[in-house]
Amino acid sequence: MDFGGIIEEEGTFCGYTIPTRLRIGWYFGTERFESEGEFFRVTIVDILTAVNGR
Repeated sequence: MDFGGIIEEEGTFCGYTIPTRLRIGWYFGTERFESEGEFFRVTIVDILTAVNGR
């Protein structure tokens, strides 16, 4: 059973480009991913960065 995810969007915050909209699940790369494998979606709208290594 394959596991994976799709990065649907990316964004740049404080000079870092990161994935900002993702879908994660089982049966990645098959039709089953869409119908029964996907179990996690995330949208990142902002990030916090460490200052001086903290």
